[in-house]
Amino acid sequence: MGLFQRLRPESALDRIRVGASLAACGSLFLQMMHVIAADPPSAWSAASLLALLSFCGLIGFTYLRRQPSIIGLWLEAPLLVTASAGLVDPLDTVGLILVVLAVQSLYGTQRGWLLRITVGMVSLPLAVAVTPVSTGRLLQWQSSGVLAILPQLVLVCVVMRAVYAAMCRQDLAGAREAVLARIGNMMLGASSLDQVRALGLQAADELVELSPGVVALFVRTENGHLTVFGAAGLSQPAVGDVLPLEVLSDPRSLLGPLAPAVKEWTVEELTPGRYRLLGGSQRMHDHVVDTFRAMAHQVLLAENLRMSADELQHQAYHDALTGLPNRALFFRRLTEAIDTSPPGTVALLNIDLDDFKQVNDTQGHAAGDETLVRVARILQEAGGPDALPARFGGDEFAVLLTNLSGAAPAEVVAAEICRRVKAPHQLSMASVVIGASVGVAVSAAHLTAGDLTRCADIAMYSAKARGKNRVEVFDPDKHGDIARLRTEEQHLRYAVERQEIKVAFRPYVDRSTGLCAGVDAVAAWEHPTLGTLQHAGLLELADRTDQFPAIWSHVVKAAGAGFAAVAAAEPMRMSIELPGRLLADDTAVDILASATAGAGLSSGQVMLVVPECEQLGDEAVGRQLHRLVASGFALGVTDFGTGTVPLTSLESLPLSQIRSDRAMVSSGAKKLAMVVSIARLFEAQTMVQAVGNAEQLAAAMSGSPDVLQGDHLAPAMTPEQLRQWLAAGPGAAILRRLDAAFAVLAKEGDD
Repeated sequence: MGLFQRLRPESALDRIRVGASLAACGSLFLQMMHVIAADPPSAWSAASLLALLSFCGLIGFTYLRRQPSIIGLWLEAPLLVTASAGLVDPLDTVGLILVVLAVQSLYGTQRGWLLRITVGMVSLPLAVAVTPVSTGRLLQWQSSGVLAILPQLVLVCVVMRAVYAAMCRQDLAGAREAVLARIGNMMLGASSLDQVRALGLQAADELVELSPGVVALFVRTENGHLTVFGAAGLSQPAVGDVLPLEVLSDPRSLLGPLAPAVKEWTVEELTPGRYRLLGGSQRMHDHVVDTFRAMAHQVLLAENLRMSADELQHQAYHDALTGLPNRALFFRRLTEAIDTSPPGTVALLNIDLDDFKQVNDTQGHAAGDETLVRVARILQEAGGPDALPARFGGDEFAVLLTNLSGAAPAEVVAAEICRRVKAPHQLSMASVVIGASVGVAVSAAHLTAGDLTRCADIAMYSAKARGKNRVEVFDPDKHGDIARLRTEEQHLRYAVERQEIKVAFRPYVDRSTGLCAGVDAVAAWEHPTLGTLQHAGLLELADRTDQFPAIWSHVVKAAGAGFAAVAAAEPMRMSIELPGRLLADDTAVDILASATAGAGLSSGQVMLVVPECEQLGDEAVGRQLHRLVASGFALGVTDFGTGTVPLTSLESLPLSQIRSDRAMVSSGAKKLAMVVSIARLFEAQTMVQAVGNAEQLAAAMSGSPDVLQGDHLAPAMTPEQLRQWLAAGPGAAILRRLDAAFAVLAKEGDD
């Protein structure tokens, strides 16, 4: 396999050598045929055949080595004479010498070629003279025109040598281009500037090897002198050595002791302050200089691309104001630390600045930005060289600590951050005072990076709730409720998508007939692990997490769609409760109106129920509720009897229904009767809620309300269950329970 590889031509010059060698061997084979055919055969004929075969072997051996041998040079003249002794025609001798010299002109140095040509020219007259000695007669070389043939032989050898020189230059140029292409591709994939520059010096070394006598030196100006940052073809100076600036103007004199063989230097400025010095033992061809110039520009281009890529990557993973890593980079490093470190050795500090908003409001955003930069510096200094601080946005920061021995070292760092952040900060235009609430969470078995982030966030939330500017270490027993709350806040954004929010209908019945007088649409979030969050809590959570529009829209649309299918067969009204602090929100009412229309319901089929709260006395809320009623919706108030709103405020509202406080069903008949009487003064329907058993039903009946609601009469149902319940005619069953309650009341009256 090695021999085959050596025989296979790898360049254009090799292909010419193969062609010339095959042609030469073919010519020698024909001459051997002439010798064999000569009559009579003799020892000289055998010697001639052996010499011709030796020439074939010498030609093949020279091709395998890609250079002539000393042995071949010494054997060339004797073999020429010996081979000629068996040739019949002197022209065969001339052809033999022509073939040998032409092929050998494709190898070796210029000096070696001239020596072989000289030997061949000297051997020619003698070889012609002994042709054909095998027949017993000699020729006079003067009379055979040998002298006239010599110039032609020399011309052929010169032409072959010119072809050789041209092909050598072409191969060298191709090799240089291959170096530039290969190193250029490697530069494009380089991951750092140092790697780009190392590849540039590698390219310079390879180009110098392809350019005999050429050396290269790369320097840059620093503090009034030149510093070497690369060299090729020189053992001295080394990278980092210092040279005088005068080297740029007179390199031959000042670099002569370092490179005595170099006679010519060229100096080229690559970029401001960076230079390339190229030297050669003789005048350098323009294509050599151009190759090194292309290499230098290739390095500069790769450096610019790498710096641009590094800058873009830095911008993508770092905060523009503070220069700290952002959330994406920080979370990636946190994940790596959790995955590769033992439990208890990684800590996450979640930091939220206290009273930072006052800085922006009173001193301006420039002061706020300056404060954030100072906080970033505090985190870098307090965390130490192994810490990774980050800014998540706004006034939220985090610090990753590794190689810890537990929570204590992390608490020390967190306390130091609190102390330094709380100290007055003297800014450019003012002095400000802020604080920092720090939550600390330490890695544990089976905790992922997301879990640790959640724990640190919960601890920070607890620190802020307990008075701010303090450190809180996450404790599952201590922060269980907060952990649940934070988990709910984070998971709520996916609740609609995961179809976890369900809408049900809770009927209320007429006290006199037992028939269904309407339904309340109630939503519940059925979390797969946290359990169920009911209607009021769900809407409060949505409001607190700024997700109310999306959750409210989904609840109303789902309720409207479910109720539309039932209301088509049973005309009734659907009620839906809205948290008190959202009464002034135009969006809530607009969503209700849009969802109602989208479900095919008229506004007269829907009642909005609001709690009795202090917001009802607000003029803006009153205008909003009047606008709602003017649009055709009915208005009800629940939890009536808590006493938080003056009756004069309620009297101004167009109420259609008043619902007693849920606790009032067990408070006695007098209180219920009072609520009912007030409701009738407002000309509103009265409802008693939370009727859960027969005793509560009897108590509720004592107040003579218009409608009743509770699990004892009808539980919450899905739309399909409600449809089936209505189709079964619930009035009779409910009337029996109502009659039983009347009987209880009558008996109590008799007693």
